[in-house]
Amino acid sequence: MKRIPFSYLALDLIAVTIFALIGRMSHQHGLTALGVLSTAVPFLVATLIGFIVGRYLTRNLMVQGLIVWLFTLNLGMILRVAFGGGFAVSFYIVTAIALLIFCGIWRLLLRKSIY
Repeated sequence: MKRIPFSYLALDLIAVTIFALIGRMSHQHGLTALGVLSTAVPFLVATLIGFIVGRYLTRNLMVQGLIVWLFTLNLGMILRVAFGGGFAVSFYIVTAIALLIFCGIWRLLLRKSIY
């Protein structure tokens, strides 16, 4: 299988942005572009780093997805706290599940079409 193209990064970034949109809507924080961006940026940065690391460690789409998920979740949380956001175990658990679903869904669909 060929290396995963950087265009797949867009799917992860869209998934993380949708996660931020849903989070802001569910907590009635408003859906301004700046608000969504401020919520999403720590996770988007972590996604980018995870994607780059995953891309160079393996050619397997699903393993890359796991790497992206781990970086997005953990580094994203670290950056969120560093940027002044709070941390709660319940938020971490919800984030882990949501990001696994959002970033995994397109990989599962694409994997079926590749093989």
